[in-house]
Amino acid sequence: MNTIGNKLCVSIANKNFQECYEISSNYNFIELRLDLLDLSNNQLQKLFALKTAFIATYRGNLNQQNKNKEKILLNALNLGAQFVDIEIDADQYTFNTITKFAKTLNKKLIISYHNYTKTPTKTELQNIINSAKKHKPNYIKIVTTANNKADVSRILSLYEKNTKIIAFAMGEIGKISRIASLFLGSDFTYTSAEKGSETAPGQYNYLTLSEVLKKI
Repeated sequence: MNTIGNKLCVSIANKNFQECYEISSNYNFIELRLDLLDLSNNQLQKLFALKTAFIATYRGNLNQQNKNKEKILLNALNLGAQFVDIEIDADQYTFNTITKFAKTLNKKLIISYHNYTKTPTKTELQNIINSAKKHKPNYIKIVTTANNKADVSRILSLYEKNTKIIAFAMGEIGKISRIASLFLGSDFTYTSAEKGSETAPGQYNYLTLSEVLKKI
């Protein structure tokens, strides 16, 4: 991936099908937050028929929604999503089922870790990466929350010894890490389609981030 359009993955949530279709038609790379979308199989097939790369993602309560998560992600892969994102802390059965199915279909696998309150120590983060590497994913996504500048420095330091990671921090303090990550080794980062439709704290909208990158 080398163009700005391929480095920015537009995350879609809380949209109807028509809105999803219009957004997906205008960008090269899309993350579908399937836990926050209500799309039929027919609608998903229409999206996946576009000349757009799609990541199928399903967040949510791991204890109560595992079966739903597993079914939805397997279905998205079967219908044509090119990537799937599964949390490293998903229950073992769900994790193994999704990762095995993705590899069987030759789809790209993203193993992710999210921390919505803090940025763990570098040792803890590296242990998470090492654990994910055992499953040979295409990418390992490490996303934490920055409460101070040291947190930003720590998350970005992960690029020193790791490749094929997508690592940045959420929140206002962490916004700079979304840009810096692209210059440290991340193949892509996440944006919203427009201001007001962000799916995570500190997320840039596509236009703003693309303009920033053009000036760097």
